Amino acid sequence: MATGDYLTVVPASMVAVLNGRVPTVRVLPVDLGIPPRPVAMFTLKHRTPNPATTQFARALRQVASSWPAPDPVTGRL
Repeated sequence: MATGDYLTVVPASMVAVLNGRVPTVRVLPVDLGIPPRPVAMFTLKHRTPNPATTQFARALRQVASSWPAPDPVTGRL
C-alpha cells in the first residue's frame, strides 16, 4: 500500500506504526460503520505460559489500559 496508489483498510492501532515508518500513509475520514470487536487472550488449564507469552500479556495489558473506554451505547472509542 505504501509503494503505490493503493487504498487499504487497517486497524487504527496500526496507523501510528505506519505513520512512524511510512510518512506517505494518510488516513481518510471514512466511517465504515464497523463496531470494534473485543479481543481475548486465554491460557490452557494446567499449563504454565512460557516467559515470552507472559511478557507479551503484560505488555498488552499495559497498552490496553491506556486506551479510552468505548461508548456504552455505540461501542465506539
